[in-house]
Amino acid sequence: MILDPVFQEPRDQVDHAVHDIVHRAFRREHGEEFRFYSTAEIQTILQNGAVWKATAAEIQRLSFDQRNPEGIPTARHWVEAAEELENQPNDLKRRFEENYFHYIKEGEGYRITGSLSYAIVSATK
Repeated sequence: MILDPVFQEPRDQVDHAVHDIVHRAFRREHGEEFRFYSTAEIQTILQNGAVWKATAAEIQRLSFDQRNPEGIPTARHWVEAAEELENQPNDLKRRFEENYFHYIKEGEGYRITGSLSYAIVSATK
């Protein structure tokens, strides 16, 4: 069984640039080979002779509006990506907020409002 965040399907170069920034944030902790997939990519992997045979797969969307990342899986790295976007062109920040969440500084902390999709896959070898 795996639970993994899912990228929105990339529509253009702006989405790809946002995904690169998110990947950089996660790779600092998890290594250079780490990557997320879109729903279509996950379906392709599961259907194209993968070593693992999926017995169940679904995408769940987790919505949130809170002052800290507690309870949001992998939120710390997503917040790191959002912070990095503060120094990027506005179109990247807008697309991140459109696809994932708003990150608003409030005093010493911040508020995050939005949603992330997660793939829940059960498979056998």
